[in-house]
Amino acid sequence: MGISRRLFLKGTAAGGALAAALGSGLITLGQAVAGQTRPGFASNDIDQAIQALYGDLPLEDSDGVVVEGPPGVADDGGQVPITVRAGMNEVESISLFAAGNQPPLLASYDFPRPCPGTLATRIRMAESADVVAVIKANGTLYRGASFVRIGAAGC
Repeated sequence: MGISRRLFLKGTAAGGALAAALGSGLITLGQAVAGQTRPGFASNDIDQAIQALYGDLPLEDSDGVVVEGPPGVADDGGQVPITVRAGMNEVESISLFAAGNQPPLLASYDFPRPCPGTLATRIRMAESADVVAVIKANGTLYRGASFVRIGAAGC
């Protein structure tokens, strides 16, 4: 049984849209190849994941990195709202970790140009744990954390 007309048209449309986005500069090739794994996702420890992502850059605990979870207890560990606010300018990247997850690295965002950093997203958590944000700004890493309680595991 050969390829169906519908499947062929869907594949052609998706390929055309990707080619147009790449050609116009809307996305880069690195963004289009999202399936490749970043080095920190292979680590089972937060410190190892930070080392894999950022190398030997100096890391400082900072009150300027604010991690806000839901007030009280998150009902569902599968969709925990998290907001990270950076008290510094020139933010180059933000990475999120959950101490109770395996692997602990949840997400890592690299910004094409340094900017004031605020990030709002939803994460999955296996259990109540510290959510740690690491922000790279001006060649230094800054860390902030907040304990987030969940009612039911989401992993």
